[in-house]
Amino acid sequence: MTLWHEAMLIAQPAQPGQPVQWAMPNYPPAQSSGRQISRDQILQMASLRRKGQINDADWARWERELFAAGRERRIRGALDADGCQMGPR
Repeated sequence: MTLWHEAMLIAQPAQPGQPVQWAMPNYPPAQSSGRQISRDQILQMASLRRKGQINDADWARWERELFAAGRERRIRGALDADGCQMGPR
């Protein structure tokens, strides 16, 4: 089941005339490993996920680690919003 499907399952029923109230699953915060992640690793993980070789639980862990790495500037070769390679930080 994907995260989208899980979110669909926990949608709150709407009262007549009211919009549906959505709630995303509450996953625990990522434990930062502190390790550097390269763009090549990100591309490789995405490729494996597209091929179905990474299950939902492992993918959710990877996403949390990846987001933590982005916040902590631990992604080597990261791109800025314009798609340009960012310098060392």
